Amino acid sequence: MFSTRDEAVQSIITAIEATGEATAAEYNLDAIAEDLITFHDGAEGDTINLNAQGFTVDEDAFWQSVENHAL
Repeated sequence: MFSTRDEAVQSIITAIEATGEATAAEYNLDAIAEDLITFHDGAEGDTINLNAQGFTVDEDAFWQSVENHAL
């Protein structure tokens, strides 16, 4: 879980760039974030989940979203 949307987006950037084959600049990060980030207003406070990090979307769905939003 992340405290801010920016933290979640940074996680997306890290995953993309960890491949060594691409940079985040090659993708529409806002569109990927729209696909993958969910906001949860919970009893313990507000949290932001990046679905691709094991919450609801599997790794294949993560990379599909990345592929779908290549610039």
